[in-house]
Amino acid sequence: MLTGLKAARAIRLYRDGGQDTSELLYRAYLLLLTLLMLGVPVLISLATKLTAPAAMAVLSAPDTPKKLWLLFGACGVGALLLGGTRGPVMRSPFLTFLYADSPLPRRRTQLVPFAASALSLIFAAALLASPFAWALGNYLICLYAAACATVLSALWLAGQASIPRRARLAVLAACALIALLGYLDAIGAAALAGIALPALAAMPSLLDRLRASVLLAQASRWDAASMAAATGDLSAAAGRFRPVPVTGRGLPAVANLPLPLGARLVLRDAVASLRTPLRLLAALGAVALASRLLPKHLSLTVGPEGILGLIWPLAPVVASACLLLIAAGAFCDPLRAVVEGLGVPKLYGPGPLALFAWHLVWPLLLIFGCALAAGGVQPALLAAMLFLVRARDLLRGDMPAEMLVPAPTAGMDMQGVAVFAWVAQAYLLASVMAVGFLLAAGTERFGGWAAPVLALSYFVSSGFAVPRAMKRLRN
Repeated sequence: MLTGLKAARAIRLYRDGGQDTSELLYRAYLLLLTLLMLGVPVLISLATKLTAPAAMAVLSAPDTPKKLWLLFGACGVGALLLGGTRGPVMRSPFLTFLYADSPLPRRRTQLVPFAASALSLIFAAALLASPFAWALGNYLICLYAAACATVLSALWLAGQASIPRRARLAVLAACALIALLGYLDAIGAAALAGIALPALAAMPSLLDRLRASVLLAQASRWDAASMAAATGDLSAAAGRFRPVPVTGRGLPAVANLPLPLGARLVLRDAVASLRTPLRLLAALGAVALASRLLPKHLSLTVGPEGILGLIWPLAPVVASACLLLIAAGAFCDPLRAVVEGLGVPKLYGPGPLALFAWHLVWPLLLIFGCALAAGGVQPALLAAMLFLVRARDLLRGDMPAEMLVPAPTAGMDMQGVAVFAWVAQAYLLASVMAVGFLLAAGTERFGGWAAPVLALSYFVSSGFAVPRAMKRLRN
C-alpha cells in the first residue's frame, strides 16, 4: 500500500493521464530546442548591439552599478508584494489540496514546484545577463545575476508564506537598506554572495510556513485566470488579481455634501482610488516611467540595415505606449461598472453617457498631471489619448463567439490570428497612435501644432464614438 508522497504521486499520475519521466524529458527537449532556435539568435543580436560605442559608454559609466543596486532593491520589494498574489509554489487546485492538506511537512510536499519556479528565475536571469557579460568581457556578471535571482526567489517565497507583519516590514526595510548601501558604494557586487547564502538557508523554514488556505486560494485564482486568458478574455483574467480595497474604508465616498452631481462623482472616484494605494502608486509610477522613456519626437529613416533598423527607434515608443495602456487599466473600474450596467433601465439619476463622462475626469487629471510632471506636455497629451483608447476598448463588449470557431486554411488555422487581433486591438492601436503622434511632433512644417491638433481631433472623435458604442451595446 502506498503512503505519503508516493500515494500522492500515484494519484497525480493517474489524473494526468500517465505522465511520467519520459514526458517531462520530452517537454525539456522542446524547451531547449525552442531556446536554441529562437532565444540564442536574439541574445547574439543584443550582444552585438551592446558593443556599440554609445551602449558601451552607458554600460561603463561609473553610476551604472549604483542604478543596478536601486533596481535590485525595487525588484526585491516587488517580489515580496507579488508573493501575496501569485507565489512561486503553484499547482492545480486539486494537487494543491492533495499536497497542502497532508500531515507531511511543507518543505517536502512543496519543494518541487518551488524549485521549478526558483531555478527558472535563476536560469532566466543568468541567460539575460549573458549579452552584457559578453559585451563587457566579465562573465562574473552571470553569477551576480544568478545570486540576485536567488535572493528574489526567497523574497518571492516570503511574500507567499505567512510571516508576521513585523517580519515583512523588516524585510522591506532590509531591501531598501541594501539598495541604499549599494548606491553609496558601501558594498560591492561580491556582497551578493553573502546575501544569497542566508536566503538559501531560510527557504526550508519559509516553505514550512506556507498555509493551505493561501495556497488553495492562489491556485484557484490562477486556474480561473488561465482559463479566461486561454479563451482570449484578458480583462476577466486580470480581474481575478484585482486587489480588494482594505485601506481608507472610513473615508466618506458616498456623502450628502452640498456639491453638484459631477463633483460628487469625481470625489467618489478619488476616494475609491485611495482605497487601493499600492495599485494607485504602481499605476502612477508606470505612467511616469513611460513618460520619461518616450522621446520628444521621432524621425524614421531607413538606413543600411533596411527595415529591421527601424526596430530599435520604435521599441521604446511601443513599450511606453503599452505600459501607459496597462497603467490606465487601474483607473477604469468606474467606467467598467458603467458599461456593465448599460442594460439596466434608468430608474433615477443621470444616464450612462453622463456617468461615463464624469468618471473620465479624475483619471484624466491624474494621468495628465503625472505625465506632465515626468515628461512634459507631449507625453501628457499622449497619455491622455491612450487612456481614452483604454476607455473606448471597454465599450467593445465581449468577444464574439464566432471568433472561436476554427478557420482552417491552406497554410494554418486563422482562428488564433483572429483571437489575437481581437485581444491585442487596443495595444496595436496604442502603438500606432504613439508612433504617429511622435512623428507629428517631429514635423516642423506646422510650427509644432501638429501633435496637439492630432490629440484634439482624437478627443473630439471619441466624444462622437462613445455614444454610438453605448447604443450598440445597449441594443
